[in-house]
Amino acid sequence: MASGRLDGRSYFGIGFRDVELGHGFLTRHIMKDLEKYLKNPFANRHVGLDKLLAFTADHLSRLESAEPGGVWPARVAATQAALAAVNSGIVSDDDQLGQRKAGKLTKRNFRRALPKRVAAIHVAVQARYGEHAAEIAICFPFGRTGIRRCKDTTLNEYLDVLAAEVSERAAELGPDLVAQAAALAAEWPPVQAASGSATAIKAGTENARRQARSALERELFLNLLALAQQFPGQPEAVGRFMERSLLTRRRPKRAVRRAEGAK
Repeated sequence: MASGRLDGRSYFGIGFRDVELGHGFLTRHIMKDLEKYLKNPFANRHVGLDKLLAFTADHLSRLESAEPGGVWPARVAATQAALAAVNSGIVSDDDQLGQRKAGKLTKRNFRRALPKRVAAIHVAVQARYGEHAAEIAICFPFGRTGIRRCKDTTLNEYLDVLAAEVSERAAELGPDLVAQAAALAAEWPPVQAASGSATAIKAGTENARRQARSALERELFLNLLALAQQFPGQPEAVGRFMERSLLTRRRPKRAVRRAEGAK
């Protein structure tokens, strides 16, 4: 506890909240603390979603068992709606997880197989026109390495050029090679679209979950403010409605046993 002298008078700490010393020193200090009462303690990035859900479920059961009437029915309804939105977001995310994985896996498999498929076309063109023929540069203006390393957004253009140039030489290269090049150009757009859609779905789902969690954190904060209004000057009342230990970080049981065994 801090101590000292101001204007000839001694003070100890800031516990004397009714006293104003030395140009309003204590008053200014106390008034500055008012801001913290408007900060939402539940909007804490260190609190995991699982802990927040467990805390909310316990808190709702305590509110529901409180005396009927007053502000509690409305607060219970608002908190239940916010909790349902969070749970709905979790279910929706789980349902779409399989679609996202399938889209990403399809794209990965296509690009892994692409170098071998392109090489087969390249060898056929080289065998027909020669190792240093101009037709190779025409059919592969970006080279095999360029096709293999290009970004997803430009691969469609590269494959379209390859398919068009091979098609123009169908009489010399044969229908099978034309079909192989055309297949590459035709297969990639839907694969890319599915992968991009999966990414967009993931971003949208994550944003919806963040918004739902923020709404739940806000309702919990409003419940805390309602408690302050119903029980002014009675901080012990918080423990009747909120189990704070459900939000705090706990050590794993194994670590606790190891610490106890070391004593």
